[in-house]
Amino acid sequence: MPFWPLALGEQDEISLVKKRVDIIGQPIKIYSMANETRFGHRIRSLRKNKGESIKSLAKELEVNYTYLSQIENNKKVPSEEFIEKIAQLFNHDPEELKVLAGKIPGDVKRILMENPREAIDYLRRKFNGNIK
Repeated sequence: MPFWPLALGEQDEISLVKKRVDIIGQPIKIYSMANETRFGHRIRSLRKNKGESIKSLAKELEVNYTYLSQIENNKKVPSEEFIEKIAQLFNHDPEELKVLAGKIPGDVKRILMENPREAIDYLRRKFNGNIK
């Protein structure tokens, strides 16, 4: 049974304290500080594909390597500005990284809020229930 609509917080962030959205036929968490988010894994993969150590990347991003390690291990979620900096550094789509970090773009949130049934139906048809 889907839980809808998404609750929007004070800063137009998604408030997901026990909120779930049924997109692929079963309740899933959209955002989590635990290992359920794939954002950290994507950052680690981008870093390794570039052949960079975590310390050298941290220096490039002007952060402590322990903070970057926490991001890669899905223990911290950085700000949208920091995600944009990472995206620029790796020449990667910033919106994709933001979504992986649980930061859904405002226009997409509005579409979901204003058209929940249509959005769900469209996603199911588009991906034939095979959303990864």
